[in-house]
Amino acid sequence: MWMAQPKIDSLIAVLREGSYEQRKDATQELVALGDAAVEALIDIMRMYSSREAYEREVMEDANPAQHYAVECLIEIGEPAVDPLIDALRDTTWGARMGAIYCLGAIGEPRAVQPLIELLGEDWGKQDAPIYDIGESLKRIGEIAMRPLIFALRQHQNARVRYGAATIMESYSDPLVVKALSDTAREDESSDVRGAAILSLRMIGDESAITVMIDALADSAAENRELAAVGLGNLLERATDEQARGTGIAALVRVMREDDDWGARQTAAEKLATLQTLHAEEAVDRLVLDLSDPDPEIRLGAGWSLLPLNDTRAVDPLTRLLTHSDARIVRMAAAALGRFGDPRPIPILNALLSSPNEDIRHAANDALQALSKNTET
Repeated sequence: MWMAQPKIDSLIAVLREGSYEQRKDATQELVALGDAAVEALIDIMRMYSSREAYEREVMEDANPAQHYAVECLIEIGEPAVDPLIDALRDTTWGARMGAIYCLGAIGEPRAVQPLIELLGEDWGKQDAPIYDIGESLKRIGEIAMRPLIFALRQHQNARVRYGAATIMESYSDPLVVKALSDTAREDESSDVRGAAILSLRMIGDESAITVMIDALADSAAENRELAAVGLGNLLERATDEQARGTGIAALVRVMREDDDWGARQTAAEKLATLQTLHAEEAVDRLVLDLSDPDPEIRLGAGWSLLPLNDTRAVDPLTRLLTHSDARIVRMAAAALGRFGDPRPIPILNALLSSPNEDIRHAANDALQALSKNTET
């Protein structure tokens, strides 16, 4: 090992600073050295303490050293697995993210449980890389499904259960649907229940209609809203007429009685989209919300009317472009761009001079969208 170290150090220096051709040659030599080169390659990934550091490097070099290190470790394969599993708990963002990717590409089943446990780690100011972990688990294969189900049902850490529920949107197995259904009904964490509802919506299995109906009574308003969207989507293609009728009745109750305006508006939007007997009432309720004193409710109503192409929302949304809350202005501009109605163009043009950069971008995006609508 020690005899190879000077050569490894020299090759690593090429990966950091060499030309494209030199780096490719160094990659081949490092792969040939096998496990002797593994720790030095992982050290390269440690160069990036955060996502921001990595992105800065990519700005300067489209193929930074980490890309070559990852390529080498994947080619080395099984001898790199244990050090990569250890790197999942490294203190640097680069080592952890590189290890997640490499372990998925190598396809080593021993990495399944460590990757699942990583869902529960504290990533500080960074969001947990649930998508990246999920992609690696998928690449490892179906062998990851049952450990994910077990984690969803039994793990004490709500972060792990949340991550498992989120990842499961990529699986359509009946066992997954059952586990997500039970979680949506029973988990003590509202975030985990919400993740399960969302994954069931993404899977789109008609058997989840009853789960969505039950979730319309969830104690968390955001979960009731998620369930209304999910239920509406499932009813669009439901073949069971009895289930469809029960689902529509549940949406009507939410539209009329829920104490959260977001859930009420979502239910109304879905009832109108489904063209049910209650569609006219649903649209009328949304139009009525356009006059609500609360700007958030007016904004929500405008967005709910967007899929229906009901241009009665255009004037109320245009008035929100002068609101003091920048987020409301941005959201109103985004909706108006999609409506395709030219009436807000003068105010959007004025917003191009706003001192708020985000508002300027939102106004510009809306004007570009309106321009495209005009051309077509």
